[in-house]
Amino acid sequence: MRVVLLVSSLDVAGAERSNANLANLLNSRGVSVLVLTYRKDKPDFYELDQGVERAWADFSPKGWTKIRLLREQLAAWAPDVVVSSGNKTNVRALLAGLGQPWKTVVVERNDPSQQPIELRWGVARFFVYRWAHRLVSISRGVDRYFWFLPRAQRAVISNTFPEHGIQRAPGERCTVIGVGRLVLIKGFDRLIEAFARVADRFPEWRLVIWGDGEERERLTELINRLGILSRVELPGLTDKPLVELAKADLLVVPSRSEGFGNVIVEAMSVGLPVVSFDCPSGPRDIIDSDTSGILVPDGRVDLLAQTMESLMADPERRKVLAAGGLARAAEFSPQNHVDRWLRLLNAVVA
Repeated sequence: MRVVLLVSSLDVAGAERSNANLANLLNSRGVSVLVLTYRKDKPDFYELDQGVERAWADFSPKGWTKIRLLREQLAAWAPDVVVSSGNKTNVRALLAGLGQPWKTVVVERNDPSQQPIELRWGVARFFVYRWAHRLVSISRGVDRYFWFLPRAQRAVISNTFPEHGIQRAPGERCTVIGVGRLVLIKGFDRLIEAFARVADRFPEWRLVIWGDGEERERLTELINRLGILSRVELPGLTDKPLVELAKADLLVVPSRSEGFGNVIVEAMSVGLPVVSFDCPSGPRDIIDSDTSGILVPDGRVDLLAQTMESLMADPERRKVLAAGGLARAAEFSPQNHVDRWLRLLNAVVA
């Protein structure tokens, strides 16, 4: 089978990381994979395994010329299936695939109800998605948005985590960790506020938030205003998030919305307990509250602070949640993930 993964870039973001993971997993199963992107201004952050082909599409022209050039490039590679990610990219991929021999699968990795797009693109998506051979959503919450498509045309395949041999070593590090882009939707302002409420009672604990983005300056100002500058670190990007998760004691996911929540399953897979806001879409698909983690009512910073306080004071409870999370992570393992994708791709080709 020959598969093209079409995505804007392999720069730092959850969708890009998920595409890199999928490319490597399909390649490991003998699938010929080409990763095709169009943002040449964005350098690759995620590595592709040997055997995965890499190319760039020319998206500089306007209008239908862009679609024609994409169609020509895809036709030259002669795929069996094109798997496209990103709403605008998906619309273009479906238009480019009209009348062509390959099948087109579109993937929605964000919750459209929480992250609306321009009206013209939303209208185009509503009509053009009917041409997709499958629409794959990464959580049940995302899938609900596409009620207007037949059930048989839709599928839910959650994200996975990279294969690794990392396990969290026993011991107290007294570290709360957050991981993600420093953008408003990730809600790190809410995590900082929650930590500030409990910081005085836990002077040995610190908060480390890995990532970068447009909110860095605002978050730094908030940390200063709350008087916890010596207790909170914003070290920037890391290319080893699993290693950093394994060094921490508690992951907190304060997002206002998630398509899925990659970092949750990554944390579970290394044996790190997780607390997350019960925001739209992703976390509820992953966390069985009080068993494999804790879900806090969305937006309740006071309850988030209380939950953090109880866990920071109770290492045994953290161990129980970590064990439950480790067991839950098996459902999202790389092998289960690629098995689901291969079943879908084989069905589409057939």
